[in-house]
Amino acid sequence: MTNFGRNNSTVLKSDLIKELSVFNNAYMELLADGILMEEKINQNSFALEFVRFIQPHVFEYFLFIELLDVFDQQMDEHFFDNLNNDYFGNQVRFQLLQWSIRYIIRCEQFEHLSSILNLKLNNYEKNYLIYFIAENLNYKLKDDPNLINKLKVNRIHETLSKHLIHFDFIDSCYKEAINSLILSS
Repeated sequence: MTNFGRNNSTVLKSDLIKELSVFNNAYMELLADGILMEEKINQNSFALEFVRFIQPHVFEYFLFIELLDVFDQQMDEHFFDNLNNDYFGNQVRFQLLQWSIRYIIRCEQFEHLSSILNLKLNNYEKNYLIYFIAENLNYKLKDDPNLINKLKVNRIHETLSKHLIHFDFIDSCYKEAINSLILSS
């Protein structure tokens, strides 16, 4: 209903009504738990009711899962090129890249990290994503000390260091990313 987040992250409640009959209990629970909210917005002197997630990251998570399903769980160059092109200029794009990184690291599909880093990103985005990857690797290492061997086999540090040349030394992410990469090696 949101055209995969390209249009908006809200849905007209009237458009949702036909689905509510099937999922009424789930919908009411999501409202009661503060995950979804209903709001009225005046447009052209008419009050329209909209439904949206209270936290935008929840919407972005479900959007990521839906996109992953559309691409048959294949996070290859085609997936990331499509994501980068379809969401260019949309703030959701960067969040979808972060959800992708979390998923890749959680599922240990490290070969897909280079597809993200090879995208046309500005320096801030690339710097932050390298830092984000390093932090997520360190977080995963706390649960799985054998991960270091998997990182070596997949040559993750070599992949990341190839992209460190884009780092701006005065960028706040630089020091943290280097420290995180050292901890995960």
